Amino acid sequence: MLRGRETSLPPLLKVPLMKKWTISVLAKEFGLSRSTLLYYDSIGLLKPIYRTEAGYRLYSDEMKERLRLICSYRETGMSLKEIASVLDRKSPDKALLEQRLAEINKSIRFLRIQQQIVMSMLGSKADLCCREVFVKILKKAGLDSEDMEKFHLAFESSEPLAHHDFLSMLGFSEEEIQSLKASCR
Repeated sequence: MLRGRETSLPPLLKVPLMKKWTISVLAKEFGLSRSTLLYYDSIGLLKPIYRTEAGYRLYSDEMKERLRLICSYRETGMSLKEIASVLDRKSPDKALLEQRLAEINKSIRFLRIQQQIVMSMLGSKADLCCREVFVKILKKAGLDSEDMEKFHLAFESSEPLAHHDFLSMLGFSEEEIQSLKASCR
């Protein structure tokens, strides 16, 4: 009886090693709603390999992997349009990812400023990442002013974005950061 049913299925579904996933199973596994996956289908981001006579969507292992990538890119904050572009090229666009990283770093800087403002409103002196504490630690480690300049020169020349974020984390204003970066050139 099962054999007769198997032969009535379309050839695509007879591939013995191909596992097929329903929309509900994928939604549950990836922590998404069914409507999210239906939307991804409607915009062409994640298409089922087959629809049953009852209208159920079935997805292949390849589409499951595509969904994993979609979720990973969504976690970076990329738009669905950007994700579609990356997936169509079959490899991440380095410039797009670098742009996203710059946006994230900018958001972090703004959050740090907000953090400093709230802490000052609370009268808090518990900021462990302030520049005075950092300089004090470097001096205790035996670094003098010249060594600290070398540190900033090396940091700026090898990782300018990370250096900027580091200075921002220590509470340097944007003007102070630009001045220090200029002196490193």
